[in-house]
Amino acid sequence: AMNLDALCVTRAGKVWCAGGNTNGNLGNGSEQPSTLLRRVFGLDTVEQLVAGRNHVCARLADATVTCWGRNSSGQLGNADADRRQQNEPVVVPQLTDVTALAAGNHHTCAVRNDGRVWCWGYNEFGALGDGSVEDRLAPVQTLMTAAREVAAGAHTCAVKQDGSVWCWGYNGYGAVGNGQIADVVSVPARVAGLSEVSSIALGEYHSCALQTNGLVKCWGKNGDGELGVNSLTHRSEPVRLLEIEDAVAISAGNRRTCVLLSNGTMRCAGLGTGGQLGTGAPAVSRRVANTAVLLNDPVRLMGSGAVSEFNAAVDRNNRLFTWGPNHLGQLGLGTTQTPKLTPQAAQGF
Repeated sequence: AMNLDALCVTRAGKVWCAGGNTNGNLGNGSEQPSTLLRRVFGLDTVEQLVAGRNHVCARLADATVTCWGRNSSGQLGNADADRRQQNEPVVVPQLTDVTALAAGNHHTCAVRNDGRVWCWGYNEFGALGDGSVEDRLAPVQTLMTAAREVAAGAHTCAVKQDGSVWCWGYNGYGAVGNGQIADVVSVPARVAGLSEVSSIALGEYHSCALQTNGLVKCWGKNGDGELGVNSLTHRSEPVRLLEIEDAVAISAGNRRTCVLLSNGTMRCAGLGTGGQLGTGAPAVSRRVANTAVLLNDPVRLMGSGAVSEFNAAVDRNNRLFTWGPNHLGQLGLGTTQTPKLTPQAAQGF
């Protein structure tokens, strides 16, 4: 999981983080940055890790959630009226039976085993999906039901059990996908013409869906070509990612989209001026088909984080690679040399 300044990874239920730490992102009780991955203590049963702009949350084996980092909008969900940042993990109270988790810009959402979605944090543009535009310091039930997955950026999307996608929140670029442009969408809206979706990934202002047939469709902001349709036009309805027919996973970051193909190749489109496309050159790409990430071995897992400017992947030998901007040591390489235009093996992990 990657936020604006930090990388956090999980292995065997434990968590390690590297990078900037002014918001307590590293979860180690201090505000000192680290160029190497350092252990977040007290976490031993993590099953899912997600990162917003300046906060990180984990879903534990007992189906509860713990969060740390910035809390300016209540995104940690711990009902703290003073909205104090937390430099170590704190439990989201009274939230149980969680099966899926997502962190957006300044909000967090969870799916519970009854298919209902609960969200908390920043809500000026309706990203909490409860029909209001009030920030919530503790989880509130959204109007979304029968969900199995959730993802978040400046907006929120959920995949329903029937394979349809519903979104809500900031829609200034069309990222809600309902064919309209309007800043506030405070109740879930069905994404037009999209079905048989297996998973979703959100950047800050764009959305992508992987369909069961291996096709990828994206919508929303496209100022850097992140929709992968060889143009820079924003789209308020899904458009197919060009030349991709065998995707098995998708991820999104700040102004970029990445796909993992069945042969283990990772390809990205969008903003790459800091090397985050991993192609060896600082560039912007409007298509994914001609930009393979330069990794020797097949990729097993791609990093994700809606506002992250850097990138990460795990290969099939379980080695962690990172690339892109590194001014705060967020690549976990033991250095702040920036940027890295090709994937580098993270140190000591």
